[in-house]
Amino acid sequence: MRRPIAWLLVPLLVLPALWAKEDKPKDKPSTPAEQYQALLKEYQEEQQAYAQAFLKAKTTEERQKVAQEKAPKIEKYVRRFLELAKMNPKDTTAFDALAWVVVNARVRAAREANEAVASRSSDCLIGFRR
Repeated sequence: MRRPIAWLLVPLLVLPALWAKEDKPKDKPSTPAEQYQALLKEYQEEQQAYAQAFLKAKTTEERQKVAQEKAPKIEKYVRRFLELAKMNPKDTTAFDALAWVVVNARVRAAREANEAVASRSSDCLIGFRR
């Protein structure tokens, strides 16, 4: 009599734990380099989706609509790359994030990144420590 009850209790105890494990969101990247790569991948995927939609558009009006709706919002990524660099100023990934901002950002954000790069120039040289 005890064995059938035990066989019934085991699944009742194990299944909720398995369901809880599946419900957890994926962990965020832990290291600055992983965060940078994840952010870069997110931007590149959004850029690629925009390019594909733009190529599919037939008329000028469709292209304008795609450009307004699907083009990656650079300001959003600039803010996130700058935040990553500011949170990890001693890491070489900060330089990579700042370089991305300089290449892709508008004037004000690029100026901020240039200043941050200049202040770090004694610490690193294009992503490598001296």
